[in-house]
Amino acid sequence: MKFNRPMAAQSTPEDYILAIDYGEARLGLAVAHEKAKLPQPLGVIPRENAVQALKKIVEKEKIKTMVLGLPRNLSGEET
Repeated sequence: MKFNRPMAAQSTPEDYILAIDYGEARLGLAVAHEKAKLPQPLGVIPRENAVQALKKIVEKEKIKTMVLGLPRNLSGEET
């Protein structure tokens, strides 16, 4: 699985936060710069191989922080 990180090229890898929306079937991923805190979509991975995929992403991108969220729809219900 190939992910593109659309953040500024001058930022160091240690400045990035990986945001994870944990859903029933898959995990939605986004990356944000530590200072700007504006997440950009990174991709979606299936739950069945999530641990291995997350490990690779964290190692490759040298993510400093991970944040786990619970995805909700506009009415506030879990999705």
